[in-house]
Amino acid sequence: MLIQFALQVHPAISSRIFRGAWLHQGALAAAEAGEFDQADRLLETAAAAYRRAWAVEALARLRVHQRMIRLQARGAEAITAEAMLDVIRALNTLESLESLSAPHELRDARVVLGEWLQQVVGEGESLEAFAAGVDADPMDLRRAA
Repeated sequence: MLIQFALQVHPAISSRIFRGAWLHQGALAAAEAGEFDQADRLLETAAAAYRRAWAVEALARLRVHQRMIRLQARGAEAITAEAMLDVIRALNTLESLESLSAPHELRDARVVLGEWLQQVVGEGESLEAFAAGVDADPMDLRRAA
């Protein structure tokens, strides 16, 4: 109910009313439900709230989530090696990251990356097979991770 209100109100107003962490959590829940457009709007609003509060680390985590969610929304067949490496490089600056599945608790960033890669790559498909499909050297993906 409050999430819908936050989405209907102008982002500049929502980012002043709601805490960035609450909006960020709502975005992760929306992404988990496959509501990628809603998740992206909530992430942008949360980013404004984080900037206002000077929450630099939270904003960095949000931007990694945003990259991950945008790629996930495009589907595995549309993901390029460069886009995947961009996510991995951004994530490498973080020690922890909220899990993409409920309850979205802070966890080791590499564990969250591994879970996300498996979700994007798909069950039963190896990273090497996925990398071949995106025309990348699987060792590049492993080195970046």
